[in-house]
Amino acid sequence: MNDELEQRVAERTAQLEAAIQRQELLAREVDHRARNALAVIQSIVALTPAEDSARFAEAVKGRIRAMAMAHNLLSESRWRGADLLNLVNDELAPYAEGDRIAVSGLPVSIAPTVAQNLALALHELATNAAKYGALSKAEGRLSVTWRAENDELLIEWLEQCPHDVTRPSKAGFGSKVIEVSVKGQLGGQVIREWRPQGLRCTLRLPMTHFTLRAAPAGASAEERSDIDPMRIRSRNILVVEDEPLIAMMTSRNLRDLDAVVVGPFTTPGEARAALSGRIDAALLDINVGGEFVYELAWDLDRRGVPIVFVTGYHAGGVDPRFAGAPVLTKPVDRDDLAAALTRVLAPTAASRVSA
Repeated sequence: MNDELEQRVAERTAQLEAAIQRQELLAREVDHRARNALAVIQSIVALTPAEDSARFAEAVKGRIRAMAMAHNLLSESRWRGADLLNLVNDELAPYAEGDRIAVSGLPVSIAPTVAQNLALALHELATNAAKYGALSKAEGRLSVTWRAENDELLIEWLEQCPHDVTRPSKAGFGSKVIEVSVKGQLGGQVIREWRPQGLRCTLRLPMTHFTLRAAPAGASAEERSDIDPMRIRSRNILVVEDEPLIAMMTSRNLRDLDAVVVGPFTTPGEARAALSGRIDAALLDINVGGEFVYELAWDLDRRGVPIVFVTGYHAGGVDPRFAGAPVLTKPVDRDDLAAALTRVLAPTAASRVSA
């Protein structure tokens, strides 16, 4: 009996020690990735030209957003790899009007170590196209395709512009970002052909960074609702967010949408004091100061107050009780916020009249 008990204790101890080692390894990996991401962001801020403050802010925000989109895709796949089709579609979503953009290619996963670098390169191509190329005019067309060839993945970016295009006299910072991301981080090549009708850019990337899948990813991105400013105007929006800068940005975005900010509050307890007044919708960070907001969300739900979660978690990590609530993954821009609020807020009398 004693031998059997000792054996069970030894097995259980070994299991616990293995679990602790896995936890420590995961913690080190998270710390490593976080430090790398912060270092990249620091470099983006330091190296982005700052001649004009508004352009500087927009450029930095766009580059960080590209990194965040790649991070979200990696998080949703539990860091197995980011889907290339989703990454391209997410980056081009702001310009996807009608049939002006065509995207196709093999089902491919991007290795977590290089996903953000490729996202930055695609972001710079899209930004350049929106400023000077095919996406700068409604009549322009863009095709993005990729295929496997020998030991490489070839991504072809082909623009068809309604205006003549000439080769730039000098390489801008965005071009340097593409070169560094593709050549330095992915060990690939960037081949540009400046045609009169638009840029043709081919990225030749080692297949070691990619995994071909047998079938396309099953889940398609949820369609975004239209924005109705009248639904948001003069509405009282409760904000619960413990990061001061994020709370300031969220509040500013809401005021830009002519909403009334209730808060922001840094804990669910502080927010409860506001429930005696009128609340039309709530923007809730899931984890504030180590405390989950689900009990507050449950109280709001029972009062009929619609909820939008704004969080660093991915949608699959939300409490199943709130499976129907929109989830915005940080960082969030104003349009995404407006679309989510449009979705959950019922039309006001003013918006019904204007419709």
